[in-house]
Amino acid sequence: MLGTQLQMKLILASLLLFTALSVQAQEFTSPITSLKSLQAYASSHRAAYILDTINLPLVDDFSRPDLWPTPSIWTDNHVFINTDLAISPPTLGVATFDGLNSAGRAYDTVPSGRGVADQLTSQAINLQNLSVADSVYLSFFWQPAGHGEQPESTDSLAVEFWGSDSIWRVVWSQRGTSYLPFRQQMCGLLHPRYFHSGFRFRFSAFGSLTGLVDLWHIDYVKLARARNSADTVYTDVAIKERPNSPISPLRRAPYRQLLSAPGNFPISPISLPVTNLGLVDRNMAHSYTCIDAADNSLVQSVPTQIISPFTALSSRTIDYPSFAIPVRNTDSLNLDFTYIIQANPDDRRANDTLRTRLSLWNDYAYDDGTAETGYGINLLGASIAYKFYVATPDTLRGVWMYFIEAAESASRELFNLKVWSRIGENNLAGGENLLTQMERQKPRYADSLGIFVFYPLDTPVLVRDSFYVGWQQLSTRLLNIGLDRNSQVPGVQWTSVQGTWQPSSIPGSWMIRPVLADSLSFPTAIHSIPDVRTALFYPNPTNGIMRIRWDLLPDAENQENPLFQFRIKDMGGRIVAEQSIRHSQQPEVIEIASGLYIAELTQRDRIVNIQKILIQP
Repeated sequence: MLGTQLQMKLILASLLLFTALSVQAQEFTSPITSLKSLQAYASSHRAAYILDTINLPLVDDFSRPDLWPTPSIWTDNHVFINTDLAISPPTLGVATFDGLNSAGRAYDTVPSGRGVADQLTSQAINLQNLSVADSVYLSFFWQPAGHGEQPESTDSLAVEFWGSDSIWRVVWSQRGTSYLPFRQQMCGLLHPRYFHSGFRFRFSAFGSLTGLVDLWHIDYVKLARARNSADTVYTDVAIKERPNSPISPLRRAPYRQLLSAPGNFPISPISLPVTNLGLVDRNMAHSYTCIDAADNSLVQSVPTQIISPFTALSSRTIDYPSFAIPVRNTDSLNLDFTYIIQANPDDRRANDTLRTRLSLWNDYAYDDGTAETGYGINLLGASIAYKFYVATPDTLRGVWMYFIEAAESASRELFNLKVWSRIGENNLAGGENLLTQMERQKPRYADSLGIFVFYPLDTPVLVRDSFYVGWQQLSTRLLNIGLDRNSQVPGVQWTSVQGTWQPSSIPGSWMIRPVLADSLSFPTAIHSIPDVRTALFYPNPTNGIMRIRWDLLPDAENQENPLFQFRIKDMGGRIVAEQSIRHSQQPEVIEIASGLYIAELTQRDRIVNIQKILIQP
């Protein structure tokens, strides 16, 4: 009897503990401690920032398609130029201030690290022939947080002026706050000390130094004479934000799925947000083209049209019609879109043109490729499931996953990668049907040349109608999959705590991309890593001498010099060079013509690394 009572108490205690844990289980987001896109950019670009002296006016709306500031205007590259992190900026492109340096890594790895983080400093500006009477003003738009983490009240953003006495003086500052729409600030040069040949100004963010945290965004910086504190409008029409995806709500889709049933994947009309920043109504011309990148053939074109009038101080969208996906005898398709707007007069032409690409290969994506934060759930046994649809039955070969590097690494944590044909959403009849799973997987972090890591399925599975990919937690630690805050698709993200599937409560798109194909083939510059953590080809560009930087995974360290296959392919997929190499070897000198190629490394028929290589004299 006593034993029975003890058993009942233990069972009750276990149930209470499980219930308590379930109640406490939550979805979380985590700040990013290294930004892969910026690391990749830094690895292939040298800083060209040199001191110079420029004249008025100075204008920059960060519409130049680079990740670092324009060297002819600014003297440093600490801030991150992007189109993803801010919400509804005045024009496309902002400068983001955070706790990451110019190479996309945290300034400080100590969690309590705080201080001056990103700064943006102008070139020297020659004001020696001007005076206070010339009414020189600096204007800019600012926003806290955006799609990222908000700066706390102890954080700040400041503007400083460099005087003729070689002293920086704060002329404006803002304490951290939660998200706000963009606001414009005017700062006048109201003292004679600023009128010298070496005047400069700078923005400085104070806050955490540990990653993509305490965000501030700056847009449309202008320094000019003959202004006043009410001079807040501009003779400028501009592209305001990127248009929607032509295959909304998807950002990527398998090419053959689109071709198999076009009616199931309608090509969306495209809406381009534009803005008139001026005080008067304008006539604005606009045009649009879409071409097939493979042969530059025209897919769709909308000739120049006129908006009359484009109302002053307003924003609107330009709508372009849907179109049929081109049918090509290939397994992939790249479509290049160009949008152009024009008005006369127009003080800023750089923000009038936008180019984007739609890539159709063999994978699905709801995300735009940029993670604003990481996502995780904190309960042992909890699961997440991501829903996708197919127009015709197909073979699921694996999943691309982008795990972000957060303050606490999850590289030693384990999870079961799962694929379901159904999960029983909201307790619908039928319950779960698991198609396959790969047990005891670990989050892997791609190197600076890539973002997603490929997890091939041991046993490919046939999927029909709809399917789900996700994982089951084998610990209480957050795994931190990348979360794209710019994309939100209702009804596709599900979480399970006690066997009941409910919609995810955190907006955004998980950076998980299933791959459907008869056989594996991959877009370039992304990694599949079966037995090595990294296997990088360098230098790139190269004169033909290839090197590989190896890093075996811990469970592969005892292998005896594993064998790999190394290939160079032209852009049409033809093999132009091939050899077998051991982990301890490097490829031999490859004497092939200059041009762009694909370098590929495989092991046991699995791709280890594949990336574009430029060979030049």
